[in-house]
Amino acid sequence: MIQEKSFIFSIDFYLVLLAVFTVSVIIGYFVNLQRLKKRNKELERIIDERIADIRRQNQQLKSQSLKLESYFESTSESIKYAGKIQHALLPHADLLKHSFKDSFIYLSPKEAISGDFYWMADLGDKIIIAVVDCTGHGVPGAFMSVLGSTLLDQIVIDKKYWQPDLILTTLNNMVEEALKQHQDNNSTYDGFDIGLCTIIPGQQEILFAGAKRPLVYAKGQEVMFIQGDKYAIGGGQLNHPQHYSTKRLTFPEIDYLYLYTDGVADQFGGPENKKFSRNRVTQLLTEICHLKGEVQKEKITSAIEQWQAGYDQLDDMLMIGINIADRS
Repeated sequence: MIQEKSFIFSIDFYLVLLAVFTVSVIIGYFVNLQRLKKRNKELERIIDERIADIRRQNQQLKSQSLKLESYFESTSESIKYAGKIQHALLPHADLLKHSFKDSFIYLSPKEAISGDFYWMADLGDKIIIAVVDCTGHGVPGAFMSVLGSTLLDQIVIDKKYWQPDLILTTLNNMVEEALKQHQDNNSTYDGFDIGLCTIIPGQQEILFAGAKRPLVYAKGQEVMFIQGDKYAIGGGQLNHPQHYSTKRLTFPEIDYLYLYTDGVADQFGGPENKKFSRNRVTQLLTEICHLKGEVQKEKITSAIEQWQAGYDQLDDMLMIGINIADRS
């Protein structure tokens, strides 16, 4: 009897323990559940705040993007319009055709506005033609091109200078003065590379001076270079010569005359991404110099585009070709 009571007591004890344990588990579950709910609410609050922050940031970015887009469009339109003004300042291609019927102008700016420009003055008995490569390209180059064109007008039209060496020497002095390149606090080292010819039909003579640019000419199927002086125009250069030099040629020595900027030879491309190079320029002109000017221009354009073949244009490109014998 005592054993039965002891057994029943043991069962009751374990049942009580089981009940206590069960109640503890249930209570613990509900406590944890409340904690989880509270934690979830806190996480939801944090997430909502983060989402709100992201939305505010997105709105700010959208606003900034719209402002940048508007600024970009405004700047692009301004640059395009500046390109129209710059183009209007260039001598019209018909002016060259008026003096030399068989001629061409190949101009390929890197951007909407160019640091390369050509300049021409027909003085009646003398025709002066220049191809100019300004420091840089785009907006800085365009500013320099306006300065260069204006100074050439002053030197040739106003001062009546026609000798190439005198024109370049005077241009160098005027550029350095205009940009204050001899002052101690000067920070502008801009200038020009230029090839300039004075053509005197009555004397069957061509006078050439160059600042880091050559004169190229063809006689028959042979293409030859006459180097300019090794100093650019302007730049506040040390040991700059006092005068540039003039080289003389006669009409019988030349069939076709070319002036071009270094962007043509320096353009990268081809199968090995190398420069087009002076040698390829020479080879190209050798192959096309017997053709009419407009056909030459088409061949040059095609050759450079094929060479470039997807590579970015690195610089402005300009070339002028003139059949000296074919006077209009």
